[in-house]
Amino acid sequence: MDDILPPTAADTLIVTTAQDAERVILTQDLDFSAIIALSGKIKPSLISLRLSSTCIERVNVVLANLLPQVENKWATFQDEAGDAFSPFCR
Repeated sequence: MDDILPPTAADTLIVTTAQDAERVILTQDLDFSAIIALSGKIKPSLISLRLSSTCIERVNVVLANLLPQVENKWATFQDEAGDAFSPFCR
């Protein structure tokens, strides 16, 4: 979100902005999970990473391996209306 908000933006503002801009939050900060859960909203989507190393090269390797799997699972499941959904949350 650095292209929209400063790195010092409050977590709640990041969540609201991500929701409005239809973006996914990628974070290692568990506060975002709590903010979204307590809001009762289903968006924005959130990818919460729990990695032993925050080295950007390691994060990129993990994402390069993980995101195609998530995308494949998303595309595999469709409801009766034909809308794709995640098997992880509904």
